[in-house]
Amino acid sequence: MKIIVIDREPGRWPQAMEEALTSERIADPREIPATLLTDSAVTRNGHPIFLPDFAIGWRVDICVYFSIGRLGKSIPAKFAHRYFDGWGLAARVVRNEADLRPANALEANFDGAICTGPKMEMEMPLPSLLRVETLEGNGPRQTQWELSQTGLADLRQAAEQTVALVSRYMTLRNGDLVIPGRTGLSMEAKIGAKVKLTADGREALYLKIK
Repeated sequence: MKIIVIDREPGRWPQAMEEALTSERIADPREIPATLLTDSAVTRNGHPIFLPDFAIGWRVDICVYFSIGRLGKSIPAKFAHRYFDGWGLAARVVRNEADLRPANALEANFDGAICTGPKMEMEMPLPSLLRVETLEGNGPRQTQWELSQTGLADLRQAAEQTVALVSRYMTLRNGDLVIPGRTGLSMEAKIGAKVKLTADGREALYLKIK
């Protein structure tokens, strides 16, 4: 199992990727802001995440992943939706200064670099409202995060475009995950914190940071 992450801001599609999709020529992969995560980097939902000591200052970026349910290569964008068999929430653990430079393979794939929540059926709509319950030393705290309908539609379209683009270079297999960009939702990673995210009354992600 592999996880393909596209490093892009919400609602923004890199020009190099747009040109690569519309061109018959396969683009130079160095122009594509993609990161490949290994299955050894994955912490399952509810299992502890241990912050590495090679850096000080970490954050958690909340992402939406789309799960691949069938084998495919060179998939046209208009057929990409047929290859998804579910979606879910994921949390990537990145250091605060990570935006200043691309992470190398070791930094992106340390044990616990990503935590994946349970997979939802594709028929279930993406959540527009996430309830976040955080338990820290000062007691529980509840907040809400909103995802706009425009942002949700952008994620679906970006996931299909990502499948079309990435499958030009590599075969996608059952169980692979695609993260088509950031949601803009982020929090500081504090040792000892427990964070539970619910979507439409269902637990979507549970983090225990050590």
